[in-house]
Amino acid sequence: MMPALLVPLRNPAWFETVSHKIMRLMAPWLLLLLAGASVAGALQLRSTGAGPVALRTLCLAQAAFYGAALLGQRAGRLAGLARTFVVLNAAAVVGLWRHLSGRQRITW
Repeated sequence: MMPALLVPLRNPAWFETVSHKIMRLMAPWLLLLLAGASVAGALQLRSTGAGPVALRTLCLAQAAFYGAALLGQRAGRLAGLARTFVVLNAAAVVGLWRHLSGRQRITW
C-alpha cells in the first residue's frame, strides 16, 4: 500500500521494514529451499572432494537443528531456541495459508 517504504533513500527505516515485514515472510520458504538444496547436495554421489563433504556436513547440521527443535526444552536451552525459531516460521506459513484460503479473521 506504500511502495515508498521499499525505497532505501526515501525511507529512513528501510532496513527495519525489509527485515521485519518482507524477510520474516520469506524466511520459511528460504529455509525449505536451503534444506532441499542441502539434501540434494548430500545425496550427490558422483563428485568427490571437499564439496560433497561440506554439503553432507551442512545437511547433518540442519537435521541436528530440526531434531533439537523437535525435542525443545527437554534438550536444553539451545534446543528451546531452535524450537522457538521453527515454531515462528511454521506460524508464518500457517498464517499465509489462512490468508490465501480466506479463513483468517482479523479481530484487532
